[in-house]
Amino acid sequence: MSDGGPSSIFQLPILRLCVGGRGSVAIFFIITGFVNSINPVKNARADNTYVGLTNLARSTFTRSGRLMVPTAIATVIAWALCHMGAFSMAQRADASWIRATSPAPTATFGEAVTNLIWNLIYFWHTGASVYDGTHWTLKFFLSASFRTYLTLLALTLVKRRYWYAVTGLLWAYAWLVNDRELFLFPLTSLYFISCYSNI
Repeated sequence: MSDGGPSSIFQLPILRLCVGGRGSVAIFFIITGFVNSINPVKNARADNTYVGLTNLARSTFTRSGRLMVPTAIATVIAWALCHMGAFSMAQRADASWIRATSPAPTATFGEAVTNLIWNLIYFWHTGASVYDGTHWTLKFFLSASFRTYLTLLALTLVKRRYWYAVTGLLWAYAWLVNDRELFLFPLTSLYFISCYSNI
């Protein structure tokens, strides 16, 4: 597309969300928070708190495994390919984002192993992966999931009429402290459930 030329249909305001990366991630966070919250909310509303808390604890541990294990496997595969020279062709590509996400192999095997361990551990703190940049959303996804579970844990024994107030206050707090990426989206899901569902 040229400057000032006609825009495509997916550049229109609402339809842009269908193909926009960060906007789609935000919508995915809201939908995932909604889906993860349905069963705990249903059990809490039915005064079945033991089952609700048990399922919440199980979901917390399985969420970690489902996100961290496949990410670690993909990182190890990308690391191995990088040090076998599989990314060397990408270093000559015209697209800058391909060159930026295609690291060169390190000089020694010790440095390579150190880089791998650093990526496997510190990725969940920084969200930046040297060997696979497409994983940047997973750090936010894991943090948002645990904040959703923490909020559900706090609200399990709260009466329904107080759900509106508590989730509304948490939503406002998240907005004020600029914690939109990690807290605002899952809280939006919980607020939708508490306000608009019949469970």
